[in-house]
This record gives sequence, structure tokens and C-alpha cells, in this order.
Amino acid sequence: MVQPSMHQVGRPLRATFYDSYVPHVNAGLYRIDVDHTIDGNPVPDSPKHEFFEVRAPRFTLDTTLVDATFPAANASGDFSALAPHLTITQELLPWERRLGEGAPATAEPWLALLLLRDDETTADRTLTVKEALTCVPGTAVPALTGLTPAEESTSCRIVELTAETFDRIAPHRDELPYLVHAREVEEQRTPYKGLFTTDDEEFHTGSFAVTLANRLPTRAGPHTAHLVSLEGCAAYFEAAGRPTTLRLVSLYAWTFHHAPSGTEDFATRLRHLAASGPQDPQVLSLRLPGPTTIPGDSSVNSPEQDHVQDRLDQGYVPVDYATLPGESTFAWYRGPFTPTRAVTQPWQQSGGHLPRPDAALIYERDYGVYDISYATAWTLGRLIVLADANLAAPLQGAYAEAARIAHRAAAAYAPPFTEVQARHTTGQEPLTGHRLMDRLMGEGLGERLLADLTGPATTGPAPATPTTAPTAHAGTPAAPPTAPAGAPESTRAPHTGRPAEARPERPLSRAVREAARTDTVRRQVREAVARRLGARDADTGPAPRPDIDAWTLLCEVPFHYLIPDARLLPAESLRFFHLDRTWLAALVDGALSVGVATTLDATATEELRQAVARTADALPCGMLLRSQVLQECPGLLVTADKTTGPTPGPVVTFRRDLGSNVWLYLFADIPDRVTLAEPCHGLHFGIDGGDTIGLRHLKGDHIGASIDNTFLHDVTKSYFRDRGTQGVMNLTGPDNLRDALARALHQAGEYDRSDGLTSTEFSMQCIDGAQQMTFLHSTQNR
Repeated sequence: MVQPSMHQVGRPLRATFYDSYVPHVNAGLYRIDVDHTIDGNPVPDSPKHEFFEVRAPRFTLDTTLVDATFPAANASGDFSALAPHLTITQELLPWERRLGEGAPATAEPWLALLLLRDDETTADRTLTVKEALTCVPGTAVPALTGLTPAEESTSCRIVELTAETFDRIAPHRDELPYLVHAREVEEQRTPYKGLFTTDDEEFHTGSFAVTLANRLPTRAGPHTAHLVSLEGCAAYFEAAGRPTTLRLVSLYAWTFHHAPSGTEDFATRLRHLAASGPQDPQVLSLRLPGPTTIPGDSSVNSPEQDHVQDRLDQGYVPVDYATLPGESTFAWYRGPFTPTRAVTQPWQQSGGHLPRPDAALIYERDYGVYDISYATAWTLGRLIVLADANLAAPLQGAYAEAARIAHRAAAAYAPPFTEVQARHTTGQEPLTGHRLMDRLMGEGLGERLLADLTGPATTGPAPATPTTAPTAHAGTPAAPPTAPAGAPESTRAPHTGRPAEARPERPLSRAVREAARTDTVRRQVREAVARRLGARDADTGPAPRPDIDAWTLLCEVPFHYLIPDARLLPAESLRFFHLDRTWLAALVDGALSVGVATTLDATATEELRQAVARTADALPCGMLLRSQVLQECPGLLVTADKTTGPTPGPVVTFRRDLGSNVWLYLFADIPDRVTLAEPCHGLHFGIDGGDTIGLRHLKGDHIGASIDNTFLHDVTKSYFRDRGTQGVMNLTGPDNLRDALARALHQAGEYDRSDGLTSTEFSMQCIDGAQQMTFLHSTQNR
């Protein structure tokens, strides 16, 4: 079965914060003792001992467990107001181990995120675990024992820093619980018309653990964030008897560049996407800019210039084109994505289809130029199926099944079967199976059948036009027609040829053809196609995703046929488009031409077309996004909404990664509003502009929402260590940030306890709301 090639974009419903996830059993090796006695007498072979191990990452963190980092690896920008953080998909991990033997079984995490500059470490290298835990004079190492040989032989990364640096930048032990919290994010994904679905799940819940650094970058240059293990490092927080150098195991690390005047952060990249949009919304359409003048043309608006401008405005691009006689020229081409609604072509207006690619050529007779868009789409559909057995198999199976059904039904239309049935008594049950065979054998079946099949052929009507011409190629030009008076500017290129001649037809062949025209056979073929493709009528409930449909074919189209000119989608840009249903229909017609060899296949072809193209109008428009932000923020949230009309609300959205930092989005309706935002499980933490923190509700129905015009001022100057010179938060000492936030919230009527803010309450106040940009479907785009 072909796998889904697009994914529905979930819409966040709720984000729930938790102070911690305290496991019932910490990671480690355990022994179970079972002692069995009967009436006070021990049972032989008692007690029994069984061992089990609770495993969790200890010295390295696999990249598959990292959901997101901020700032992104190798990012460059101004991060002076934001605390680096790491989101882990294994939500129990920060609490699965303890700092040391005898440590309380509380919510104290054993992981911390340290932000270090290169000049603050004395060593940063890779060792085996055994080497990392080997005592070195003047250097403290984690006090871990009882490791297995396998653990000791694994590699790990270590960093060393002086005890003075550790005291200056690392969180104090009582600050650790406030820098780690757990979070659950719930998303809604409702299946839509069976498109790109693999299961029936409607909701997706993700659980995460988030570790925050207690430090903001203050000096320009590279910074490295290290997720360090504090297991066995309880003595590091005690100054007495401590060596001058401390060694830490780094489970995961990434580097970013802090540039106070940088222009490459998330918000700036979003602004680049909308560059010139407010002044000229047409800039956000998928089209090339038109020429201002034509060399050698002194007129202001020549017909040629108007024609070129009109074509460019409709999203066409000029491409090299070689005619059948070998003449080199150019033609107009446009992919399935158009800046305006595409005009319905004549063959679609009559409900027909394209039997071959040259039937889709459009000739601009006034300018002698071809439009090869739909001919190319037809050929692409055929080539895609020919190149992929997974796509060809359901089509071939449907054609073969249709042929079997028609041949089985031919008995009612071919002699000697028809003659026997006619002699049978009227009103009785028709002869079938063995009864029919017995009657035929008794009436000389062999001689009569041989005579009918080998005797002179009768002349029958000409068969239907084949649905494909296997030797035709996309772009084969038709002879330019002579334009009659009053002819439209563009017409479909005509196709000339001799009329089909009547040819001899055998009785059995004629019977099969006649059987294929009956309603009963057509219904049976329709049911066979539904079984092969997974299609289902609308009144029978949601259909499973078919092995092949119009959207599966679209996802197989090479990128340069979707975007034929790089200037249509330059770097750091966003473009909206309509989807050309005629182009999609031509793609389907080309795909269904594979395997068509006889007139009998025409019956199956029509049913296949209805099944494959039944959802072709489900996604009428979309958006293309090309930006580095897709690499830096892979969880970018794109939501579309309808704010007008009879059914306002969310618009179902599908997404496909086209590679090279390009994403394709398709919408189930034309949205009035499209919003790009950071994911809610990747919220940033830090301070707001002007050295303030905007307070958020902790009570009522709007928990987490901003409190209007309520701020904590002079945050770094008053509540950071060393008055903010090192960017290190003060969370538990005198004049600490947690107590200051609690006092401000108390004055706002949002806090009335005396035990201080919890981890989630503190994190919620430090949220730097997800940055977002909204595009409106009007002249007021922003």
C-alpha cells in the first residue's frame, strides 16, 4: 500500500503544565525477594530472588528523544531576552535518577541545562564512561559506582569548569526544581474525506519534559547549551573540601551564535516572508514579475506586451519547446498552482476526458504559441504510474477484474447461449451452471461453438475510441488551425485523422462488449473498483484512504513541474495559490491511461476515474513556504480559519515537506486568515521588552493569559545575580525573581499563598508568548 504523502496539520486544543512527573521507581537495578512459609515453616527452596532493571538514559541522550531546542542549533540572532531550553519527549527522564546516595525521593531533577561560553570551560572532549569517572588530581568527578562493563565502555562527552565558574553560572541546588517542568499538549486531527489518513485517531497528545537554562546570553559570540548530569554530583554544591575543577557529563549539547544586532531570529524571518505584502498583496501570489518594456517597442501598451503581462499574471512561465518537426521555440507552462482561479477547459465543460496528451494542447493562434500545461500534466500522470508498481498495481487489478466481470456476463449475449435461453420455457428460472452446460452439450455444443468462432465474421459497429494512444508524447503540437472570423483568442488544438472504419467483429467479442454496457455489469465493475481502491460512497461513512487518488498522484509530481521557475518562490518567501482542478484532472487521465488496451477497458476507465478523482475538489487552494525557519522550527504551527460565511471556524489543513526548506500546505476551503506561529510545546521563556515581565493569570477561566497592563519592572537589574551582568537568574536567594513575581501577582489578585511559586507557575510567568504572523484574505494583508 502506498504510504500517506501528506499529513494533516493538528490544531492545539490545550497545553497543561505539571511541576514534575515523579516516577514510582527510579532508574536502576532492583532485587525482589520472595519468602514463602506455611504455618510458620519455610518452604524448601525459599526465599527466591529475582532481579530487574529500570533503564533510562544516563550518559548520552539520543537525538530521537529531543523534540526541540531553543535557540535552534547553529542559529544566529539576538537572544539576550530569552532563556535557552530543551524539550524532551521522554517526560519522566529528569526525575528518574537522584543526585546521590541518600538523596530524598522528591521532585528534585538530576538534569540541568548550563549555558557556557568557550572561555568558561577548561575541557570539552569525549571519553569512555570509565575514563570520565576515573579520579584525577585536582578534579572532582561524579561519584558513581556499580556500573556494568558495558556501561563503562560506552562513550560520553564531558565538560570541565572551575568551581568558581560553576558557582557563578550554575543553578543552586534548591533552584533546580524551578528550571524543569512537564507539559502535555493535545491536538485535534479530524479525518477529512479519507485524505492521507492511516488510522482513525482524532486526537494526538504529546507529553514532554522541558529544561530551562537559568542564564540569558549577555556577550556576543558563540554559546553552547549543555544538558548535564548531576547524578553523583551532590558534593559540587558544597564549597567545603571541593577541588578547584569540576567534571560534568554532558548528555546533549548544541551551539548557537548570539548577535545583539542579529536579524535572523524567528520574528525577523517571519517579517521577511511578508516583505512588501502590506503595500502590494499581489507580491504574495505565485507569479513572476512582468516586464516593464519590450526592447525595440516604443509603444506604451503594445498587444504583445499586454499578452505577456496577462500570461505572467496568470502564473505562466515561458519554457523551451521543440515541435514535432524539430523547430525550437518557446511555450507557456503553468503547474497545478495558480495565482488566480483557472478557467475550465472545453473538454471538462462537456464532462469528457483526455484520451491522449495532444488533446490537451492549447494553441494561441494570435501569437503562434502553445500552452503545454495540461499536455504535460497528462504525460506526468502516465509516467508516474509507469514508474511506480505500487501505483500501477491497483489500476491493473481493476482493469483485470472488470474484464472478468464482462466475460462472465457475456453468456447472455453470445450464441449458442442466447439461442438455448430463447428455446427455454418462458417464465421459468433461467438456465445457469451445470443445467445450461448439459443442455448445450446435448444440442451439439462443440460443433456449434467451433462453427461460430471460426466461421465468417460479421460486420459490427466501430468500437469506441481507445482511451489512450501509447505512442503519443506530451507537447506533440497539433497543426495550427486557420482562425475563423470571431474565433476566441485561445482554442484547443484540433486533431485530424481518418474516421474510424467498421471492422469485422467475432460473436463472442460483440457479446462481451454488449454485456459491458449493461447497468448490472457497470454496477459490478464499480463495486470491484471500490474494493481495489478503497473508495466508498459518501452515504456509507468515511472511506479509508485509497491506494491511489488524485492527491497521491500530485505528491509524486517532481518539484520543478510544480514550481517551474525558481523566481516564483525565492528564498525566505511565502506564496498563496489556487489549485487548478483541470490540471489535476489531466494528471488523473494520464495515470488511468496505463494498461488500457481494448475498448472493454473503457468501462473500467470511467469507473476508475470517478473513484480516483472523487476528492479532486477537496483542497481548492494552498500555500508554499520556503524559509530557513522551517529548519530552525520544525514544529512550525500553521493554522487557517474561516471568519465569514455560513460556517466560520478552522479550515482543515494538510502539509507536505518538499525538501530544501520548502513546505506545501493545502486547505480544504479558502481561508480568511492564515497564521504562522511557534508550536505551543516549544514556548519560549525569558523577559519582555524594557526589562519587564508581563504577568499572566493563575486563577479563573483564563489561566496563562496575559493580565492587561500588569508588569514586573527592572527584572535583570533587581532580581538577577550580580545585577544582571552575567545574565544569571536569582531564584532562591535574597531579592529573588520568584518572590518578586509572587508579590506582583498577589497585588493583582492572582496569588494568595506564602510558599512561593511552583515550577509551573514560575515557568508560566516567564513565557515569552509564541511569536506569530497573520495573513488576511483581503487588501489588508499583514
